[in-house]
This record gives sequence, C-alpha cells and structure tokens, in this order.
Amino acid sequence: MSEPKKEKVKREPREITFIEALILLVAFVAILVCNAQFWGMGTAMGLLYAAVAALLYGIFVLGHSWKSLFDAALKVCGNCMPVMYILFMCGILQAGWLMSGTVPYVIFLGLKLIRPEVFLLVTFIVCFAGGVITGNGWAMIATLGLALVSVGNALGVPVAYSVGAIVGGCMTGDRWSPMVDTFNLCSALSGSKVTKQWSSMIPTTAVGFVLSCVLYLVLGFTVHVDANADLSNIQHIIATLEGSYNFNILLLAPLVLVIVLVLLKVDPVPAFFASAVLGVVEGCIFQGLNFWEGSAMLWNGYVANTGDADIDSLLTLGGLMGNVGLIMLLFVAFVFAGCLNQLGILRVLLSGVVSKLKNAGTLVLACTLTSLAGVFVSTSVFVSAILNAEIYKSAFRQKKLAPEVLGRTLVEGVAHTSCYVPWSGGGILVTSTLLAGAWTWAWLPFCFAGWIPAVANIVFSFLNINMPTAEYDEELNLIDPEAEPAK
Repeated sequence: MSEPKKEKVKREPREITFIEALILLVAFVAILVCNAQFWGMGTAMGLLYAAVAALLYGIFVLGHSWKSLFDAALKVCGNCMPVMYILFMCGILQAGWLMSGTVPYVIFLGLKLIRPEVFLLVTFIVCFAGGVITGNGWAMIATLGLALVSVGNALGVPVAYSVGAIVGGCMTGDRWSPMVDTFNLCSALSGSKVTKQWSSMIPTTAVGFVLSCVLYLVLGFTVHVDANADLSNIQHIIATLEGSYNFNILLLAPLVLVIVLVLLKVDPVPAFFASAVLGVVEGCIFQGLNFWEGSAMLWNGYVANTGDADIDSLLTLGGLMGNVGLIMLLFVAFVFAGCLNQLGILRVLLSGVVSKLKNAGTLVLACTLTSLAGVFVSTSVFVSAILNAEIYKSAFRQKKLAPEVLGRTLVEGVAHTSCYVPWSGGGILVTSTLLAGAWTWAWLPFCFAGWIPAVANIVFSFLNINMPTAEYDEELNLIDPEAEPAK
C-alpha cells in the first residue's frame, strides 16, 4: 500500500515590523526620486519597479501569496474604475469643446481684456478660465503662460508676480475642473461622488479666487507699468484665433450645458458626452467640419491648424485616446498602492500618529501636510494621493466625515503642488518656461490661489464650516441615504 499523501501546509504571512516598513518606504522613495532626477524612465516605470520590489519582498520575505497581493491591487483598481470612465469622457469633452471653438473663444475674450493696470488680474482670470475649460493647466502654462509672462516683462511687472498669477490661475482652474485627472482620482479614492466633491470645493475655491482677484488688482496698481509697452504677442494670438475660428456667443453653449447638467446632479459621464456631441454639432455649423470628421476627433483628439506652432500646441489635445497614457500610469499606481496596503507598510508606520489626531481640524491639517510631503518625496501627485487616501480614509470615516471631505483635502494637498517641487515635472516646467533663470520659489508667495484654498480648508475644518457628515456601517462602508432599499 502506498503511503497517504501529506497535506501541504499553507504558509501564513507574518506581520511586517516597523523597521522593515521604514526601510521599504525609504527604498521606494529612493527609486521614485532617482527615476525623476537621473534615470528618466518615466513615472509609470518608476512605480512599476517599486511595485515589483514590494511584491518580491511580500512573497519571499513576509510569506504573502501572489494571489493575495494581486487581489489587493485589483481591489484598488475596482474602487477607482468609475474615475477611468470619467477620464475617458474628459478627453472626449476636450475634443468637442476645441472643435466647436468654445475653448479658443474663451481665451480670445479673455485676452481682449488685457490692460497694463489690470494685467495681473486679467492674467489670473484668463488662466483660471482656461484651466477649467481645458482641464490641462500644464498646456496653458507652457503656451499661453509663456506669452503672458513676456507681456508682463514688457510692461515692467516683476516676473515673480506674473508667474504667480499664471500658475495660480492655471492650476486652480485645473484643480477645480471636473475634467481633471487628479480631481477625479481623489474623488474615487475617497469614495465621494464627483458632483458632491465639486460642490464641496466651491467655498474654498471661491475664497481663493476672490482674495486672489483683490490681491492681484492691488498689486497691479502698485507696480509702475509701461503704458506704451509692446503687446504684440497678445495681439498676435488674438488675431490668429480670430482668423482661424468663426466666433460668436453660441460657442459658449457646450460649456453652459455641462455646467447646468452637473448642477442638476446628472452623472458626469452622460453630461460630458452630451456636451461633447453638442460641440461636434457646433463644429459642423460654425467651423466647417462634417459630423463624421468631428466624431473621429472625439476618439483621436482635436488637431488645431491655425498656422502658429505655439497656438496649435495649446489647442491640439483631447480625444478618448489622449488619456490612455495616464490611464496606464494609474493602473500601475493602483498595483503599487494595493501592495503597500496588503503588506501593511503605511498602517505600521502611521497608525499611531493618525490615532492621536483627536478632531477633524487636526486630521485635515495632517492630511494636507503629508499629501504635500508625499509630492515632494515621490514627485508624483498620483502616488501621494493614493498613499494618503489609504492612510486617512478610515480615520475620516471613524469621525463620520462625508467622503467628499477627504477628497477635497487630498485635492488641496496634491493637485497643484508639483509646481512647488523644483525636481518634479511641474517645477521643471515652470522654471524652464516662465522664470528664465529666476529663483525657483520666488513666485510662490504671489501664487495666492495655490495656497489660500488649502489654508481655507484647514481653517474651515477647525471651525466646523463646510464639513458634511455621513453614516457608515461597522466595517466603515458608506451608508448612502439616496440608495434604494434592498428588496
């Protein structure tokens, strides 16, 4: 008789120690920083190598199975899948607004308001509007921002003032736009609805916008500007746009439609698609496109043909395929975040600290600071948002704060802060494009709309203003009062 087969003993994973967690976190940060500074592989590859390191350590040292780690990554991906569809729709919406002439028309109207005394104010407002309707603050900085800083130099406006207004406008508009990747990612990570997070950011964004307008107006009248300065750069952009598009007030209809639908609490996916299709129709009526050509642009992206390479680079973007690279990066980031969560690295390192945060104010303050620190050490707003969401999600819910409070705090902490980091892509873009050798952080005090909303969010949390609450079950899952009862 053959001997009975022995059952294979299943290896139980052990808990990670504090020292191990700290060493691993330092190693991951080193990989991401070295990649950003020296290797140049791209953010996605840096994250992928960090994720592989986490997987190998988890399997061979801590005893986790591949399935458990991969399932943890899939769980993060599943929670964030709604944001993927919204990001695809954002690309379609951008293309629709570009082919209709909506985006060029808004930029055209704003530039016509440029006057020496109100240069900073108008610059901020134009960049803010451009950031909201394009959802691409980086393109605004690199193109329109470059033209505006040249005009500011000609007028005698200190370059730090001009750069502060440009970056503050572009990134604040970008941060608040429902079309933006970071906004939607933070919404998905926190478990909040896009419409609720957008509305919860109105008070902090309004405070930043209004105070910024006042401060830029005051600054504009304290600077001695040259009323006879050469404004040929701006006039050239205005003339090029006017000669390339058939402008009229009806071009604002796609923008108005999406605002109305969002305010009516229509889900962003159908709202964005409806506005994009209206953009195609207006492109056919006013810009000489045909419907099939316009529909193809919704997929592949809009290609501007104004005859000016710089203007074309600003207006050539969008389409569903335009966000594919970002989607792939986010999938890699989700794998990394899932591994960190399953290994318990952040839980071991920060559980003691987070448990000592006794009220909502200290919780929001800590989340804002660690989100900013995460961008400085990882150079990636996506990595910082994902990691901080994992750290603070339970703590926010234990205090019965609505998901949009965490989502708003994450946005205020990470969405525009890569511009503050000299060694990140955002910081390098600002320095190389706008500053022309000036001190990297010289403009930061004048980027009012960048830091005022974050400060306002912290102050509001301590005063219990704009801090909605929600109910959660024993496992801290949201109990949605709008959900239909189970039959």
